[in-house]
Amino acid sequence: MDGDLIGLPMTPLPYAILRYWLKLNHPRLSSMSIEDRFTKLVSDIKSKSSNSLTRKVLNDFPGRKWSKHFHNIIDTRSISERGGEAALLFALEESDLPIVVDWRWKHVKSLERLVSDSRCRLVIGESVELDLPFKLTSGGDQGKFNLEMQGRLSLPISVVHEAKMPVDWEPPKSPTEIVRGKATTVRNAENELEALWLAIQLESGDDVWADKHEMEYPLASWIATTESNHSARWRRIGILLDPKWADLADLRNFDDSDLADLATVDDAALSILIERIRSNPLATLSKEITEPSVATAILLSREWVEQMPDVIDVWLSQPLRASEVLRHNWNEPEISQLVGACMHHKILHENQNLDREEMLAIMEDVHHSLWKSNAGSWLSVCLSSSMGRAALSMLDLPWPAILWDQGLKSDELVLVHHMPEGIGKESLLDVLDGITAFEQGMNPPIGRCHPYAGWLFQKAVPIVPLETEHNLDVHLELHRRLQQ
Repeated sequence: MDGDLIGLPMTPLPYAILRYWLKLNHPRLSSMSIEDRFTKLVSDIKSKSSNSLTRKVLNDFPGRKWSKHFHNIIDTRSISERGGEAALLFALEESDLPIVVDWRWKHVKSLERLVSDSRCRLVIGESVELDLPFKLTSGGDQGKFNLEMQGRLSLPISVVHEAKMPVDWEPPKSPTEIVRGKATTVRNAENELEALWLAIQLESGDDVWADKHEMEYPLASWIATTESNHSARWRRIGILLDPKWADLADLRNFDDSDLADLATVDDAALSILIERIRSNPLATLSKEITEPSVATAILLSREWVEQMPDVIDVWLSQPLRASEVLRHNWNEPEISQLVGACMHHKILHENQNLDREEMLAIMEDVHHSLWKSNAGSWLSVCLSSSMGRAALSMLDLPWPAILWDQGLKSDELVLVHHMPEGIGKESLLDVLDGITAFEQGMNPPIGRCHPYAGWLFQKAVPIVPLETEHNLDVHLELHRRLQQ
């Protein structure tokens, strides 16, 4: 028996198997000669001698250890067909126990002797045909078998396997941690932990089981729900679940109302809602807009809407994707009200006199395209103090894409060398290297945030590969320059 099938650690093989292995290798030798060779072989194995015979043993029994004891199970993992037949002969000759054989090799004559022996209880094999009174073959589906009786009937058999929950089983904390089983049906649950375990065992769900457990164990019920019923069940119990569990469903099957509710707490749902509104804006605009998620989708879809409805107050009640919405609507009449959602956007929009801390806060929170015109002067202010330089070193900004057309000189950026190490310093060093190379009439060195970053400060940009693993904003700016 292959020990892996029954979860046993590898155990030593009895030396006596080698006696039958020698008989298979030397069928014409007398019993006395076999016994002499067996005695010497055992001695050589114990002393770890290397010769032609011990090397043959290693070929047929690779990595196996040996013992004079027999523990009722012969572990056949890793051994060859000849080794397997030797183990079978040992069992037939020297054991009085019932014999169960896992045979994974081709047919050998010793199997015929086995099936005629009264000790034979079971032979497991894939490619052997034996003269047995009963034969159990797979029916194709899990748990389905056919019991064939010689010259008589073939009976279908179903085996129900009730899996037991491991004692130390931990329930999944998110949809990505779920590893489903292969079950089509499971028993009723007695507690919440068992309900979660059973729900996960269902390969494709079971709505009848989910219905029974919906009120008592809503998460287990949701996990056990079939794909076609996700929308209806979420409508009933979604309020009881963490929104992250909605990822188990295809949100495109949710109706507008359910999707809008979920989109207030789930960004993936909001993206689907935006696509849906853009595909048919009139269907949304013909209804009263009360959900912040719908207001967000409309504000991000101005190009698809002929006449913008007033959704400002609805959006401000829960400003989803605030930075994206404000950037998208920055030059629209409503922006003076929309900026109320973010203090830093409001300060920038009102064009107030800013101190260094406010400049740095805007750089961190507001997309660079909205303050690019102020970038040169703000950078000068921030570089002039050690606190400002320390803050700049931590800001992940595409400075080459921001500053390439600001007309800066290299001597305005010498303080970059005094910045602490950080991602912000690397980006600004690319700016300084690019400007210096331009002033000296040289090609720029390879950049840090993007290999071609310094070329933005040259009069012409070379052809840049379409794809990149480096800073995407710098990469896009290089391609814009190529189109000019």
